[in-house]
Amino acid sequence: MRKIFRMFFTICMLCIIFMIHCQTIYANEFNIIITPILPKSQIDNKQDYFDIQLLPNQSEILEVELRNTTNEELEVDVSLNVATTNSNVIVEYGNNSIGKDDSLVYDLEKYVEYPKSIKLKAKSVKNVKFIVKMPDKKFNGVLAGGITFKEVSHDSHNVSKKQGLSIKNEYSYVIGLLVRQNTEKVAPNLELKEVKENYIDSKNIIVSKLKNDRRTFINQVVIESIIKRKDSNQVLYRNEKNNLQIAPNTTFLFLTNLEGVELKSGDYKLELNVYSDQNDNGKVIKETNHEKVKYNYGWNFSKDFTVNRKSLNQVVNKDLNEVEITNQKKSGFTLVILFILVILFILFFLWIFYYKNRKQNKSRKQNKSRKRNKKQKTKKR
Repeated sequence: MRKIFRMFFTICMLCIIFMIHCQTIYANEFNIIITPILPKSQIDNKQDYFDIQLLPNQSEILEVELRNTTNEELEVDVSLNVATTNSNVIVEYGNNSIGKDDSLVYDLEKYVEYPKSIKLKAKSVKNVKFIVKMPDKKFNGVLAGGITFKEVSHDSHNVSKKQGLSIKNEYSYVIGLLVRQNTEKVAPNLELKEVKENYIDSKNIIVSKLKNDRRTFINQVVIESIIKRKDSNQVLYRNEKNNLQIAPNTTFLFLTNLEGVELKSGDYKLELNVYSDQNDNGKVIKETNHEKVKYNYGWNFSKDFTVNRKSLNQVVNKDLNEVEITNQKKSGFTLVILFILVILFILFFLWIFYYKNRKQNKSRKQNKSRKRNKKQKTKKR
């Protein structure tokens, strides 16, 4: 009986812990070895991605070797995406929710043919072909994108549990693809489109919309943010971010985290100083800690924005209420599960109590009947 009780108690505790702490995480192991086979049109053979140069209207077949290292057949989804820039000012080559810019004249996705799905037998090797066709018109610059290989997950095989966590395996691998007609450099052009205050993850953020409308990467980017009152030179906030990169033909959001600095309702001015391509012979000079650093390119933006604390607080309260409602739903679901477990626990104890009493009553009756039989035998003697 004690063993049964301990077993039931352990199961209940495990269920409670699982319901409270269960969460899904994604593992990052990849079961396929992927190797790009660089073609003759490759500009630099030392790179591990495609960077090819073709003539207008010329075609090229690119190959990627896939090696299945497992003892099972694997299914791989293949996709190609145009390079974009995320809010951390990092180039994204894989699948993402960032929209394509209107300055993108040649969409790389339309100029590459490839299989959307591949099956790899156990311990096998297969070469996947990508047919790239260059647009028929001449242009300078680069078309940038990425080829994504994603291992298809099957829940029956790829979902495991470890330390109270539900682990869902979603594996992917991205190879960069750069396509150009020549190696002439294209000067970048950066524009500041919009500035506004927003509330993201319980933090006051100044959101700047920036655009690079040229077919060229902007490398070694440094962005300095300065916030002032509209009619004042007093600096209320200053921040600097380094080692950034901007993709060709892309519009992106740059986030300035105020780090606890609260802006009251009123009119403000954002100054964005952007530098790129550090070069000792550059003509753009940035002074840092009494030291002059030279860059090839630089942009100085200034744009006014308005803070309406009342409307912002309404948005904040709305977000907080949505979070609270979500948490209440989650906690309500957890309470229901706990309530059911408690009821089962009580029923289990009642059953034990009933079972013991029944057993005791039965044993008592048996003892009484034995005593009566003994008495009757004694009288007969």
